[in-house]
Amino acid sequence: MSESDRAAATDRSAGTASPLASAEDRPVLDAQVLSELERLGAAMGEDLVADLATLFLIDAEAEVYAIHQAIAAATDHTAVARSAHALRGASANVGAIRLAWVCEVLERSINEAEPQDAESLSNGLGSVEAELRLVRSAFLARTVSPNGGGNPAG
Repeated sequence: MSESDRAAATDRSAGTASPLASAEDRPVLDAQVLSELERLGAAMGEDLVADLATLFLIDAEAEVYAIHQAIAAATDHTAVARSAHALRGASANVGAIRLAWVCEVLERSINEAEPQDAESLSNGLGSVEAELRLVRSAFLARTVSPNGGGNPAG
């Protein structure tokens, strides 16, 4: 994400105190969210984190594809915002708080600004894709660590 995108996101969130505003300084995966998911999974006798990570990564790829298609259509910015919003929520639910923040920036850029050109939307999508790669790597790293488990899609 460019410095101007970060500054714009900060300006837009000023006064609204978005919980995602400081996400770029946080780890790829939020340890507190993962700990809570692990606790819930243990109570159910399942590896909930691995199960949710697998489902999340599959759904995330579908949302990214939908954003690609909407940008290619060059007429449906609402679909870009809708997919960015869906990915933002799903990301926050699995602890991928930085990805949620990047999705929020993309969504807000569409909802609060004048019509976007394909290049700026593609740049925003590139930021989403880059962060999604980091999330995938972080989930995969958890599966090979001594206390990780499962096999997130990858």
